[in-house]
Amino acid sequence: MSITPAMQSDLVLRITTAYEQGFGHAHRDELNNPYGEGTWEYEAWDNGRETGRQRLERIEPPEPAAVPNGWKLLKDSTSAERAWTEDFSHDNGHYMNACLNCGRMFEGHKRRHVCKVCAGSGEAAPAVRIFDNTPVE
Repeated sequence: MSITPAMQSDLVLRITTAYEQGFGHAHRDELNNPYGEGTWEYEAWDNGRETGRQRLERIEPPEPAAVPNGWKLLKDSTSAERAWTEDFSHDNGHYMNACLNCGRMFEGHKRRHVCKVCAGSGEAAPAVRIFDNTPVE
C-alpha cells in the first residue's frame, strides 16, 4: 500500500500536533504521554516536552516592576475583607459601592464611600472634583 499525499499530510499534522502538545505541557509533571508507545506521535510528544522543559530552565523570572510615579500600591484584599458586614442588617446595608480610595467594589450601606480595608488603613480618600475627576489642590 502506498502512502497518498493526503495520508502523508495527516501524519505530518498528527506529529506536529503531538510535538506542540508536549512542548505546551512541559511544566505539568502530572500529565503522561497520551499517545501509544512506539508511535511517531509518542516520540514527538516526548521531544516536545523535553524541548519545553529546557526552555523553561533558561527563562529567568522577571524583576518586580517599580511602582510608577503618581501611583500607589494597594493592599491585596478579598471582597469579604472589604465588605462592611455590620451594615447587612440595615434596610440599605447590602449595596455594591465603589471605594473612593482604592476604586474596588465592596458591599455595605448605600451611603458608605470607603471600603473596610481602606478605612482601617487610616489613609484618607483623595479629594477629587466629581464632574471631571481631577484632584483638588
